[in-house]
Amino acid sequence: MSLSTEIRAAIKASGLTHYRLWKLTGVDKTAIGRFMAGKSGLHTANLDAIAELLGLHVTIERRPKHKKEK
Repeated sequence: MSLSTEIRAAIKASGLTHYRLWKLTGVDKTAIGRFMAGKSGLHTANLDAIAELLGLHVTIERRPKHKKEK
């Protein structure tokens, strides 16, 4: 699952409306609506604000590189 999909799922699971997210984070509710509909992304500062509110943390795991076939 992509990071955007994971964040959308967390927002949906929170039960917060776009209006409430806007009031709590300052992220424009129209931008939130477009993001939730998959029509646009959000600036990193906005994603940071939403992640902070929802208590989300990103863990980065590097996938092993595939050896090139000769």
